[in-house]
Amino acid sequence: MKKELSYVDISRIHSYVEGMGVEFYDVQVEIVDHIASVIEEQMTIKPEELFDSTLSKFTGFDGLVNEKRRQVARQYDRYIIQSLKSFFSWPKVIFTLLLLWLIYSFLDKADNQLIETAKDTSFIIGLISTLGYSAFVFMRNNQEMNKLSTSNHIAWYFIFIQTPQILNTFTKYVIMYREQYTLLFAITYCVSFLLIWAVIESYEKLRLYGREKYLKALA
Repeated sequence: MKKELSYVDISRIHSYVEGMGVEFYDVQVEIVDHIASVIEEQMTIKPEELFDSTLSKFTGFDGLVNEKRRQVARQYDRYIIQSLKSFFSWPKVIFTLLLLWLIYSFLDKADNQLIETAKDTSFIIGLISTLGYSAFVFMRNNQEMNKLSTSNHIAWYFIFIQTPQILNTFTKYVIMYREQYTLLFAITYCVSFLLIWAVIESYEKLRLYGREKYLKALA
């Protein structure tokens, strides 16, 4: 019969892993699960093996930590991809077509002065919004207990805060060539807006997914 560890045993393993300097809680959970499985298997094969002596054999965590970090990251990557795919549902497709039509109509009918004004206004709003959200994410991640590696899972961060400047520069070319490429420019604006929305929504869903999965694991 397979030996099953008690809640106290699992808590002791977690304290041991935490004491070894493993930073992120989700990685800690995966390592605890791995060690618990090994200990249960070992104590089933050799009942005379003591819990403490088996646990003490787990030293030199670097290799295991890197393996579990990659495992958690792959899991989060799959979730992000799935979230991005599910983002483009039928209601958003309809919204996309409407948004594309509005942007195209504006570019087609507005004069250069109006586009210049819209460029400057949208740049200020976009800059305040991106910096504000980025600061919010940074402070939230730093203040949370049991920090997950989702706080490190924001490769989009630096590109995200540069988005207003990128679009601002892009708009200069729109003013110069919009008569020839009105539809192309409208599609570019529309896709940019949707990608920013999709990335933010997917990241927030990822964060909730990670906390719901891992914070309850050792409770």
